[in-house]
Amino acid sequence: MFKKEKLISIFVTLILIFTFHKLIESNNYFIESNIDKLSTEVLNSQANVLERTILRNTRSATILGEYISLVRGEMSSFDSFSKMLLSESRGVSNLQLAPNAIVTKIYPLKGNEKAIGHDLFKDNARKKEAFLAERSQELTLAGPFKLLQGGIGIIARKPIYIDDKFWGFASALIILDDLIKNANLLELKDKNYIFRLKRVHPDTNKMDIFYSSCEFSQDKKVFTKSVEVPNATWYLDIQYMGAYISNSFIAILYITSIIISSLLGYLLFTILIRPKELESVNELLEEKVKEQTRKIENNLNLIGKYVLYSKTNKEGIITEASDAFCKLTGYDREELIGKSHNILRHPDYSDEYYKNLWETIEDGKIWNGEIKNVAKSGHTFWISSVITPEYNKDNELIGYMSVRHDITAKKSFEEHQFEYFQNAKLIAMGEMIGNIAHQWRQPLSAISMLASGIILEKKADIIDDEEMFRKLENIVENTKYLSKTIDTFRSFLRVQKNPEKTVLQDRIVASLMIINATLKDKGINLIDEVDYDNKVEIDLVVGQLEQVLLNLFNNSKDALLENQIVDPWIKIRIEKKEKIVIISIEDNAGGIKDEVMPHIFEPYFTTKHQTLGTGLGLSMSYKIICESLNGNIYAKNTAHGAKFFIELPI
Repeated sequence: MFKKEKLISIFVTLILIFTFHKLIESNNYFIESNIDKLSTEVLNSQANVLERTILRNTRSATILGEYISLVRGEMSSFDSFSKMLLSESRGVSNLQLAPNAIVTKIYPLKGNEKAIGHDLFKDNARKKEAFLAERSQELTLAGPFKLLQGGIGIIARKPIYIDDKFWGFASALIILDDLIKNANLLELKDKNYIFRLKRVHPDTNKMDIFYSSCEFSQDKKVFTKSVEVPNATWYLDIQYMGAYISNSFIAILYITSIIISSLLGYLLFTILIRPKELESVNELLEEKVKEQTRKIENNLNLIGKYVLYSKTNKEGIITEASDAFCKLTGYDREELIGKSHNILRHPDYSDEYYKNLWETIEDGKIWNGEIKNVAKSGHTFWISSVITPEYNKDNELIGYMSVRHDITAKKSFEEHQFEYFQNAKLIAMGEMIGNIAHQWRQPLSAISMLASGIILEKKADIIDDEEMFRKLENIVENTKYLSKTIDTFRSFLRVQKNPEKTVLQDRIVASLMIINATLKDKGINLIDEVDYDNKVEIDLVVGQLEQVLLNLFNNSKDALLENQIVDPWIKIRIEKKEKIVIISIEDNAGGIKDEVMPHIFEPYFTTKHQTLGTGLGLSMSYKIICESLNGNIYAKNTAHGAKFFIELPI
């Protein structure tokens, strides 16, 4: 009895279960994949910030160690030198010197007195990294561990060798909480992320979690990125705590779908065998279906509210758009559906650009790129887009899905940087024209006087051939000098992108040849202490170092003239070490104020009168030395004035 009705009901129930499961699986995959992509981007960005922050904080230990080595262990100037270093090293709590591994000097000392006299080679918590630093002769990072003066910290420890003999350590103490704050890790909370830091403990060889913003959930994914630090590797874990469909919720959805399918199957069975009860049962099931549908839609709406995504058919016609995408573009969903993405197309892009895009996705490949679009209001915005082909269950292409990330702020910053570099180039060109004028003034004046003298003496018939030839030869010598200066300026200004092997002293000679006439004209004595006999070969992009040197010379010249220094001078010298060469330029203009020193390499920062400077020169010099030439540039005050140091790898 009712055999046929039972079979029909069971068959329909199985179909419904299969359909519900496919729908849940598809939506879950879409939500998780997009959150995973966003989480990976956040993790990579934050790990890079953390790595740069650690390297920046440990640099002060290296500089202190090099300084102590340079003064051959003399510690009398430790406090003043450390004060200068700390003013430029955001995140470093204090600096220490440990001759023979015993802490002897600390700046600032207040609050750190307990660490004085501490023997690093006898401390079980610290001696392993201390011996490692001594053996490797390289900077090491010790900790984190509890500090003698209280708190948790890490120590960048630089071994110091004088005459190839171990002298001791230069150390920089970094409070772990300060490192977390300076690396912007606490801002992850605003993005709905928690984080933790871990490492392989050097004593137990087990993974050690040494910092955690919150306890991680066992039901959510953990994203991990390695962070390279001196002599070790840290790991940054993050976990997304926002709208994420958990495994338990998915299980509830699956169970709910089975229940709904079973109920619908049972409803069909009752329809077939008891038509009179259909109306009451149908109302009950409809309400349950609506309730579960509302729950699923609420989750999908949450993703649509925050994720920039859209779907198109095979022809590129928009079939679906998220709320976030509509908000960014300014169009209502009804205005986008049925249109192609050409509605957002910016006129800067050619047909060839979009042709390449379509060729990529039509081949079944994923397209990644940055695109400038125009919103409905007419304003321009930038997005980073990932476009993926979408297939049905038969592996047939049915359309494309695009997930985007708003990068308008990033592109605005890049455009600002481009304008900044253009301004710097124009300023450098203006200074170059001024130097050319000074360089040519004397030989042109000599040529003019000699030629005029020959004409007058020839008319008066008071010059013989020997004297005339002598003066003509003098004119020729001056024209050769002018020709030589033309070659020098052409070499300086020629466009070159690739580094080449060159002699450092030759680049200095080229710079001095350009600036020397200007300095003489202003009554400034150039003290050249460069060793031209011991040639130093170095890989450089020709013209870049000269630009930095000329900028430093011009800054010193302006300071000397502005301060009206009596007997003004500028001194240049080079010093070659094992792996670097140091160029120093010093003047006697009185130096740079302490409150100004930390800001001198910032764009548009200047202490000059508005008619003399724009603040671009030192910032451009910093980018050339640190980014293009892989070196370092810094300044300090001496008894005479400011002294700039350029460190270049050899």
